[in-house]
Amino acid sequence: MGRISYDGAFSLLDSEIYSLLDDQQKVKAIQSVYAVGRDKALQEIFPDYSAPKTRQKQVDVYDTLGADGLADWLNYKAIADADENDAISQDEALAALNAIPSLDDDDRAYFWYLTNSKWKKNPHM
Repeated sequence: MGRISYDGAFSLLDSEIYSLLDDQQKVKAIQSVYAVGRDKALQEIFPDYSAPKTRQKQVDVYDTLGADGLADWLNYKAIADADENDAISQDEALAALNAIPSLDDDDRAYFWYLTNSKWKKNPHM
């Protein structure tokens, strides 16, 4: 848990987008990093453990892209809901994904899919 939390927090603090977030968004992102670290530790100790559904995508991103990818995902989630209606539209997703310079097209395609797997056209594929 400690290594994942440390690496995740460091990657988040070191990212370009993090400095642009408001304090509430920063706190939420840091809490999410530590929650993923806790979930990963519990998965190692208890093989039957599953992360709560609300955090499973974050764990999946960490498993696929590591700490830097988790930081990118949390930054993306923080800026994607531009109209603050608790839903991310395709236009918001596209704008947010294009605003994060550390993402390549594969990362953008993956985040697009994770945002809503039912969207028909992924512009990054």
